[in-house]
Amino acid sequence: MRRVRSSQPKIGGALATSLARGSSGPRRGKTYPVAETHLIGNERLYLNQCIDSNWISSKGPSVDKFERAFAHEAGCEYAVACASGTVALHLVLAALGIGPNDEVVVPAFT
Repeated sequence: MRRVRSSQPKIGGALATSLARGSSGPRRGKTYPVAETHLIGNERLYLNQCIDSNWISSKGPSVDKFERAFAHEAGCEYAVACASGTVALHLVLAALGIGPNDEVVVPAFT
């Protein structure tokens, strides 16, 4: 993993503050990277196209194109892009008809 040191937060890069905030010790006041953004291709171009077209929500030409390409690669007719894993899981449960009083076995840690 490449480490990036910067006093400025990166766009899209999340930083978590020390879990030991307010305590004394070696971790006080430090931050730890949770995610790093790597824009190595046409990402900036695609983001600007979305902003310029005013399609910055969960729908639009880029999302439609992604869903079609993903469905093709997966060998199915349709695919649905979701904004989060929680939304994806909710859709799966609804599609399977799972509802109140149904039992779903899941791992204790995800």
